[in-house]
Amino acid sequence: MGSYAGHVLPGSIFIIFGLWWWFNILAKIAKAQLNYFKRRSLAQQVCTEKFDFELDFESSVWMKVPLPCLRDFPAEPCLKVIGCTVGIIAELSRSEWSLLDSHGHFSHLNNFGHATMYGSFLLAAMAEILRHYNILFLPPTTDYVMSSMAFFLVGKLFYFHSEGRNDLEQKVHIPLYTVAFSIAFIIMLEAWQRKSLILCMVRSFLVVLLGAWFFQVAHVLYGSHPWQDISSNHAFVAIVFSWHILGLLAFLLVNLVVIGVVMFAFRKATGWSVVLNPSGCQDKSELHSLMNTEHDNEDA
Repeated sequence: MGSYAGHVLPGSIFIIFGLWWWFNILAKIAKAQLNYFKRRSLAQQVCTEKFDFELDFESSVWMKVPLPCLRDFPAEPCLKVIGCTVGIIAELSRSEWSLLDSHGHFSHLNNFGHATMYGSFLLAAMAEILRHYNILFLPPTTDYVMSSMAFFLVGKLFYFHSEGRNDLEQKVHIPLYTVAFSIAFIIMLEAWQRKSLILCMVRSFLVVLLGAWFFQVAHVLYGSHPWQDISSNHAFVAIVFSWHILGLLAFLLVNLVVIGVVMFAFRKATGWSVVLNPSGCQDKSELHSLMNTEHDNEDA
């Protein structure tokens, strides 16, 4: 990764997968709000004073493609397997598949380190596929543990990768392994809190942040005007990292606000009209029947 492209490539991959997870979460939230408005409208017909918003959510380490032909196919894990395999072959081919030089010393350590990173995600993706098809007996949270370990290894590799380098390189690598360790911790928590929407949202946020910081490292170290190794630049790294966090938080909050506004406008524009009985409140048995019908349609 000792080049601009070497940092942009993994950064792009992390951003793509992080945004893919995030927009899938937004779709689930939008669908839940839509169902909430419909059911609350029905509940109001029996003079129910309170109808709580409930989001039936269960996290997953990978998201399904919302197409009928691919809904039951693990497209995301398969893409990970293909991409990681290509990455391993490319890295080891550069090192001529040799870990030792002519003097018997370790060489091509960067290439083998990158291949190790790809290998960790390859194993995690294979565990996801095995869990999906129930090919082998694996505990329910095996895919979570494997994904957590993959990000832990990324953090460990970048922690040691910065040793022996100048102060500026060490400073810009601190956020990389800090975020990677944080993602590993969040995914491990998800294994025991499968119903937690916030953990899944935090995981998506951190993965996008990790990818964005890869771009920042590429700009700092290998851009058209590389930063100098001076104390003012060291201090500015922390400020820039904070800007990345605040910018992504603002972006995600805007997404949530847009979803809320669109759903509210849709509710106002359409309404959820139902036939009322003479007393002005619908019969409860009819209400339950309508709600069950809505639930069956969602499952279908």
